[in-house]
Amino acid sequence: MCTTKDNPKSIAGVRKVCRQFGAKLMDTRSETMYHATLEAIENSKSEWLCFPNDDSYLMPLYSRIMIREANRAGWDLVYTDVVYDPRMDKNYYKVFEVSPVAGRIDKICAMVRRSAFKGFPMIDHPQFWTMADGLFIRQMVKDGVAHGKVPGPMACHN
Repeated sequence: MCTTKDNPKSIAGVRKVCRQFGAKLMDTRSETMYHATLEAIENSKSEWLCFPNDDSYLMPLYSRIMIREANRAGWDLVYTDVVYDPRMDKNYYKVFEVSPVAGRIDKICAMVRRSAFKGFPMIDHPQFWTMADGLFIRQMVKDGVAHGKVPGPMACHN
């Protein structure tokens, strides 16, 4: 399922991708991508939730490997290291070793079992976006959600 903020500049491209892959497009009127994500979750049925963005790439077999490892280990939250663009050191792409804390993980690196997902904490705070992904993951861990990391990077963030 693709979700988008009402953005006429990008909607044509999103529609094309949805047609190509048979995804359902929800053209939300939400103010932020987090509110749009919540709307999409309410209208989806999958057991596992994934949070891709237009500035990221998920490796082939991403969801298959992530779900397989989570099921083997009994995790409800599974995450992976990410290849990060040159902003990290101004020169090269590098593997960023994630951990479930604010500032050390992006939501594209994680999949969550629907039954464990309780929303995004502090979603309406004016500076939420600066640490949103890490706060979301950190809260799940703090709440005792079984979690773990698959070996190797399974995502690329641009």
